[in-house]
Amino acid sequence: MRLVTTTIGAGLAVLSISAALGARGGQTQPARPGAPAEENILIAQGWSSLVAGQLTDARAKAEQVVQRYPRNVAGAVLLVEVEIARGGGLAGLSAYDAWMGDRKVEDGNLLRRVSRAMLWDAARVPEASVDALQYLAADGDAEARGQLARRMLENSLGETRALARIGDEAAARKLIDTMDRTQGSKTLLIAAVVETRSPLAIPSLIRILDDTNHPENVAAAANGLGQLNARNALPQLQRLFTDQAQISPVRFSAAGALIKLGDTSGLAFLQARLMQEAFPNGGSPTAVRLAAARELAGQPDRSWITVLEEALNDPAPDMRVQAAELLAPYEVDLVRGAVERLLRDDNPAVRERAGKLLVQRLAGDFGTLRRMLRSPDAPVQVAAAGRILELSR
Repeated sequence: MRLVTTTIGAGLAVLSISAALGARGGQTQPARPGAPAEENILIAQGWSSLVAGQLTDARAKAEQVVQRYPRNVAGAVLLVEVEIARGGGLAGLSAYDAWMGDRKVEDGNLLRRVSRAMLWDAARVPEASVDALQYLAADGDAEARGQLARRMLENSLGETRALARIGDEAAARKLIDTMDRTQGSKTLLIAAVVETRSPLAIPSLIRILDDTNHPENVAAAANGLGQLNARNALPQLQRLFTDQAQISPVRFSAAGALIKLGDTSGLAFLQARLMQEAFPNGGSPTAVRLAAARELAGQPDRSWITVLEEALNDPAPDMRVQAAELLAPYEVDLVRGAVERLLRDDNPAVRERAGKLLVQRLAGDFGTLRRMLRSPDAPVQVAAAGRILELSR
């Protein structure tokens, strides 16, 4: 019943302005003096049936409106709401698809309603719940934020991370404290802390640079300090980079962090690795080049772009998707073609990464995002719905 009751306010508004809605966005003709009132009567009756829970009758009224008056947006609003109440967000999307037909201009407000319904559906699915609630909370949904907050109190890391991403300081502090107390490898926690963009994390990350037992932690912390513009970490980062005994990932991250902080002492080192052709132990040149390219992303030049363009054709799909992520801001059309091919890959992790890249960084149009709402991968559906909320605010 929650889906029905949330439409009451919208329904009452539509009853009084349905004729005006018909002129919205240039998609329908304005009401004419003396025009038949049948469409408005049907819409009013449909909303009354929907609020009363008489979904079959409400659907019949909505279908009459969209069939007889296909340019009436208020009729489409009613039909989508009825289908959401009957079958959830995907049913609402199908109703929207049918109403759109061969129209060229998407209705952002109606697509937003569909996306919110799909996110609430996803919030009930364990593997998609956290991301769905995060997008809803970022859109101002108090219920979604409350659910995340309650789960954070139960020490749920995913929900804490989601709240921290949208600027919740208490969640950021909790993540930092958890990172401080965790022993052993903690690269995922370090990444979560860096995502908060909170300067409160800097002292903790600097301390991690002295971890002699877990170089993976050191590399992640160095990378994070560069992203957080931690200039007080320059001496420690310089020490790590110049220490020839450090493993390559640590030196790569330290060099990249120094560059972000305005120190180019590691620039030649990274540029040499970017162009490295082969390795005595048979390692992958593409993997090393991509690692260097990632640290040089703030200073792209022609050779940097060329290396990534070549990596888009690497036999390994995970190499191709990494190259696409780095190259996306500079070669949109080329990267989009590569991503569309990656969406057909057999590996679901590759498809998910490619799908998120498409919806979050390449697609600025509702048409593409609407298509991605039907992705076979739930995380991509959620990302597409979240992006639609961002673009339609």
